[in-house]
Amino acid sequence: MNKALITIALGSAALLSGCKPEIERVEKIVPVLRASSIYNADSVYFYREKFGEAHKEIAASYMEKAKTEAANPSRALYHVKRAITLCPSLEYYRELLNCLDATANYKELREACSFLIHPAYIRLPNGQSAGSAPPFGTMDPTVYYEYFVSGIIAYNGFSGEEVYEARELKMDLEAIKEKLIADTRIKMDRSSPEFSNILLQFLEYDELAAFSKKEGAFKAFLQSIKDSSNTFLIDKDAVHRFDYSQNQYEEGMGIRMRDLYIYYLQEKRDNKDKWYNFNFTHRMKISDSVNAIVYAIDTSELACPLEMRHVYHRLVTFGHSGEIVDSKVIAWQAGEEIAIAEYTNGTIGIMEYSRAWKKPYNKKDFDNFIVATEATVSSEYKVERDGKITTVKAAPSPHDP
Repeated sequence: MNKALITIALGSAALLSGCKPEIERVEKIVPVLRASSIYNADSVYFYREKFGEAHKEIAASYMEKAKTEAANPSRALYHVKRAITLCPSLEYYRELLNCLDATANYKELREACSFLIHPAYIRLPNGQSAGSAPPFGTMDPTVYYEYFVSGIIAYNGFSGEEVYEARELKMDLEAIKEKLIADTRIKMDRSSPEFSNILLQFLEYDELAAFSKKEGAFKAFLQSIKDSSNTFLIDKDAVHRFDYSQNQYEEGMGIRMRDLYIYYLQEKRDNKDKWYNFNFTHRMKISDSVNAIVYAIDTSELACPLEMRHVYHRLVTFGHSGEIVDSKVIAWQAGEEIAIAEYTNGTIGIMEYSRAWKKPYNKKDFDNFIVATEATVSSEYKVERDGKITTVKAAPSPHDP
């Protein structure tokens, strides 16, 4: 706690008609909160407990000064903070939020909103707790909305835990989401993957499958796959490659875009209750209404050697809204089999090999090695402009029905 020398101007009515009122200026030392402590729950709690509204009149004079500085938001902000250091109240904090917004100070706006909406755990000198409610007791939906807005502007988003908290407090998340989409303070492209990821936080997991079928979501998914070349090779050195970091769970992150993208796997659509380790690796534009993607599915044993990984690569064609037109596994590695693929402008060439191991192959026995590899059969397929995959020269994949 700090002390400040406050000059108070007091007006007295003139005794004689027509005389100007006399102004008496009184200097008074008043205990105040430090400006750096106005978002500290302990400091605010103990100041209010000790002084209550004892300095409300002086605080009100600063609020009046803030009103006269409407054209100068920075000065208005200064006066509002002075008022709060004398008499912290919800009314004054709400005005503070307006000033922080007017001065585009969104990092501090988020800090102020966080202070107002989150429970404060106050430990009393006797070791007891003063409770765990927000500092002023009430949960204001307007403040919660500003909390989300300031998070987007200052930090490009917020965590899934924060949305979970709002859901637990019965906030109207659909209304918040719609306001965010329309809020002109947020300069992000509404069709960008970054903004789409923000909106995902408002969904429940069981809503993801339906959301993935929206045209905007499918476009964002395609844009997330960086390799869009019309020629590529999945050779013996590439067939077992897999980025395991993409499948790591991050505590507190909530729903991520890849949680949505799993619904573009044919495997997930066929088995909605099953989860997969997957990487999306290529995307190709087949025609104005058809796109194709290639992804890898890993079913390997944990920490197995590269040559013992079980990975296959599937090519899937999609209509403009994300509906699957056709699919085919084009490359794979699994035990005694390996197949590589070359894609060139819609033509897929596949070469299969058999692998001989020193001992009978067991995917859990890492003490083994390859002694011979022999080419067995080749095949060729064509991705038509309507998305259908036709056979030019057949050799069925073991992963296809």
